[in-house]
Amino acid sequence: MLKIIYLYKLLHQGLLIIILAFFLSDYLYSQDILPEKSIDSLKELLPSSSGESKIDLLNSLASEYSSKEAEVSMDYTKHAYELAKAISYPKGEGLALLNHGRLYYLREEYIKSVGYYERAERIFKNIEDEANTAETYNYIGIAYIAMQNYERALNYYLLSMDIWKEINDENGIAKCNYNIGLIYQKLDKDKESISYFDKASEIFSKLNDNVNTNRMNYKIGQIYKDLSKYDKALEYFQKTLESYEASKDSSKIASSLNNIGNLYFELGNNSKALEYYQKWYSILKIIGNETKIAFAIINIGNVYLDLGNYRDALKAYDEALQKIEGKGFKGKESIIQNNIGLIYKIQKKYTLALKYCLRSLEMREDLGDLEGAIVPLTSLSEIHLRLGNLAKALSYADRSLTTAYKFDKKLLVRDSYKLLYEINYKLQNYKTAFDYHVNYAAVRDSILSIESRRRIDQLRIMYESEKKEKQNELLSMEVNIQKKEVSNQENITRFSIAITVLILMIFLVLYSRYRTKQKANQLLSETNEQVNKANVKLSEKNELITKQKEDLQRLNKDLITSEEKLRRANIAKDKFFNIVAHDLKNPLQAILLSSYVLFNKYNLMGQKQLGEVVTNLYKTTTLYADLLENLLQWSRTQSGKIEFNPISTDLSVLLRKNINLLEGTAERKNIYLTSHVNEKTNVFADQNMINSVIRNLISNAIKFTFNRGQVTISAHENGKFVEISVEDTGVGISNRELDKLFRIDITFSTLGTSMEQGTGLGLILCKEFIEKNGGKIWVESEVDKGSIFKFTLPKAKKD
Repeated sequence: MLKIIYLYKLLHQGLLIIILAFFLSDYLYSQDILPEKSIDSLKELLPSSSGESKIDLLNSLASEYSSKEAEVSMDYTKHAYELAKAISYPKGEGLALLNHGRLYYLREEYIKSVGYYERAERIFKNIEDEANTAETYNYIGIAYIAMQNYERALNYYLLSMDIWKEINDENGIAKCNYNIGLIYQKLDKDKESISYFDKASEIFSKLNDNVNTNRMNYKIGQIYKDLSKYDKALEYFQKTLESYEASKDSSKIASSLNNIGNLYFELGNNSKALEYYQKWYSILKIIGNETKIAFAIINIGNVYLDLGNYRDALKAYDEALQKIEGKGFKGKESIIQNNIGLIYKIQKKYTLALKYCLRSLEMREDLGDLEGAIVPLTSLSEIHLRLGNLAKALSYADRSLTTAYKFDKKLLVRDSYKLLYEINYKLQNYKTAFDYHVNYAAVRDSILSIESRRRIDQLRIMYESEKKEKQNELLSMEVNIQKKEVSNQENITRFSIAITVLILMIFLVLYSRYRTKQKANQLLSETNEQVNKANVKLSEKNELITKQKEDLQRLNKDLITSEEKLRRANIAKDKFFNIVAHDLKNPLQAILLSSYVLFNKYNLMGQKQLGEVVTNLYKTTTLYADLLENLLQWSRTQSGKIEFNPISTDLSVLLRKNINLLEGTAERKNIYLTSHVNEKTNVFADQNMINSVIRNLISNAIKFTFNRGQVTISAHENGKFVEISVEDTGVGISNRELDKLFRIDITFSTLGTSMEQGTGLGLILCKEFIEKNGGKIWVESEVDKGSIFKFTLPKAKKD
């Protein structure tokens, strides 16, 4: 039977609601959005303004409208730029270009955005406006993050950081630390990310910027939570709660209580989770937010479900449904319906359970939410299994496994495998049942270590939490006593200091006025002379600085070019070593499998069966030796020691060799592997390279095709080329993931339908070899229906 705790905790993740509003914005910008009343005030000042003041007003309005009404913002931006050019006001030009770049960023036209930012940066540097130069570097960094060029983004943030430090702008320094922390978070470098968030938090705290301090603490807490370091996560979540309690911000207090409750619930500490959820619920009742109250009731119901208190859980779910039905929260309604179904399933009331789980699935399908449909599919499969409806149970289990793989939901992949094992066992499909059980055990074991760490963290946090509560009680008593003793003495001290300071200030003001008047005339004459000398020196320095800037820009451009060449060389080197591991893996597995069968089953095998295994082992070993020789040839090709050697090659022969090599892998997954390529289909190409392409594409097709699927290879003439297709009936590829294929700057690799591993570099090798041979490669795919990888090669000339 499926372990119910994982199912509804997965559902509960969809209900970790009420994220603090300020955490929704990832990057820190310098300009705050003004309230509507302030925007109206700026517009009222516009008709009476002129010159630089008018340009500044136009730029401010453009900035405020950029995220609201892009067309209005663009009008203000263009007007500001034209006026600034007309009166030679470079700062106004720079700010207008900066706003222009932000508009293109919001349109996701990132290259154009960077172009405008760089023009603004040149203007700010020419007028030595360091603050706006630093701010522009910040915007360029954000644009490069959007283009996933994290290295360039980091360089610009560091440039921005240097300027903020030079002008001692702590807010700018904190902002850069935060943005750099986000880059390291995207690169999965959690230690570096936490370090930069901590630096930002320290500065924001020093500046009494509680909003951003709490933002940092929340981000750090989330990282520790993702790393399963729950004690550290709880520490930072508690900091945000204490801050909001000090400021008496009820809304934020409620959100923090929910976050801590969610953490305890994930740890399985139901008593603590219920305590924080009920505090959250009590504050929401005072605030009067009915929707959030419903969400709190749902979370409380989840705790009751985990505790086995089904009566109170059903009562909570019914109350929550009444509050959110018909208000556009179909996703939440679906979760509640499924949880009710789970309760009836536990109570063996299968008819009622079926009713609620079907309603949950229908809601998910209406929303087009494939990921949210996984749990209802799993629940329906188990219910039909218990009712003896094996065909329906098998259908739902197949759908849940496919979707769980697609969204990398390991717990649900594991449970789907277990269901498929139980269903096939009852159907007496023992071989298929065995295969599913092997996959189930592999996924289960990988999850087990994570669960062990989670339980250890739970015990540690429970101890630390109880210890801290007792310490806080003692500390509170001591503080109250000290406050009473100190209060009277502080009042006397404050009054004495105030009188002394007032007298001292009066004396200093009178003395300062006297000294200022005495020195004014003398300083005026000296200043005039110094100004004349300074003007001459300034003119000379400006000429020198201009020349130095030009030299520096040229050197910087050369440095970027060299850096890019070095990066590509390093990528090529790393790619080759990964290719070797990638292409040696499949034949080696075939040899190991045959050796395993001989070692363990030798005494049980008949003469015919033994001959087949030995023959297969011989063929695979021979092909493995050929493959190793090919890889050595490619190694020499990469180092420039072997020239490209195209010859007339019969594709059907190459295909037959590779089908023989991979046939064993296909048979283990019950996949029908066939070729429709006629003999004497001759192409003019390098045999070793095309051999590798065919082997990679067929291997990938097998990897992503489910049991009882089909892989078909075909070819036809297309003008001066032959077009070859490798078609599968596998999981397919989404449009978003298609863009990641064939790219050297993004390593893209996913698990196969039987948990097969890959380096993610095979397709990059295919693209390189096909283009080397004068052809091209592309892919056509549809999710859940399969993929067709196609490539062309020049036809061989007839004798």
